[in-house]
Amino acid sequence: MLNTQGKLVGELAQLARALDLHSRGHRFDSDILHENMRKKKYKYSKPITIVFCIPGGPFSHNFLKSWTNLLGWCNLNNIVTILINPQDSVVYYARNKCLGGNVLGGIKQKPYQGEIKYDYLMWIDSDMVFEPKQLLALINMNTDIASGIYKMQDNYNYATVENMKDEEYTKKGSYTFLNDDSLKDKPDIFPVDYTGFGWILIKKGVFEKIEYPWFRPLWKEFEGDNKMKEFTSEDVGICQLFRDSGFTILVNKNIIVGHEKSWILK
Repeated sequence: MLNTQGKLVGELAQLARALDLHSRGHRFDSDILHENMRKKKYKYSKPITIVFCIPGGPFSHNFLKSWTNLLGWCNLNNIVTILINPQDSVVYYARNKCLGGNVLGGIKQKPYQGEIKYDYLMWIDSDMVFEPKQLLALINMNTDIASGIYKMQDNYNYATVENMKDEEYTKKGSYTFLNDDSLKDKPDIFPVDYTGFGWILIKKGVFEKIEYPWFRPLWKEFEGDNKMKEFTSEDVGICQLFRDSGFTILVNKNIIVGHEKSWILK
């Protein structure tokens, strides 16, 4: 009990000291963060609604800090936020649940069955580390599909492919991902065939043009001496459906978000 009381007295003393310093004009980290978030205004004057699609979990303390700062920035900048966080062991199902998909709704159903009015869908993976200014940069791209980039677990390649060349896949079993060297000669914003769904902003009207299920494996055949047949991952498949529907996927090479991975030390 004495230890508990002593701890409480110490905490109250620290609080009193902080209030005294604040009253005399001292600026804490939280004050500076608040000011910086106010400065980062988006360029549109009307309110916008963003549905944050964040499938799965768990979430680290780094994600929690990123998410908390992002929500604070959105509140300061008149952005209405809606969080969708479904769980499913099958990633195709989890992503379709992010859009309110219903297996009984038929192939013509719209996201959220048309009941949620939104301007953007912001997809964030549960292992991303990010800043509010990186969302602002996506909004300011003012395009149907705007994405940042992030490294994969090899810490060398980005989860982005500029050109998905079939002849390349048939030779080595994979496509060529972007890396720091290949990005040097690229413009700040450029189109790609594929990018991961870890940090991507999509305007309303994109998914509305794609049949349900929006996320699904697509079979792809590769002709040649050794005929091959493979199915796509959920993000590769949806990027193909975007392109087939006439949309352009744009990435901004200056928006680099963190990709948090665990390591085994031995």
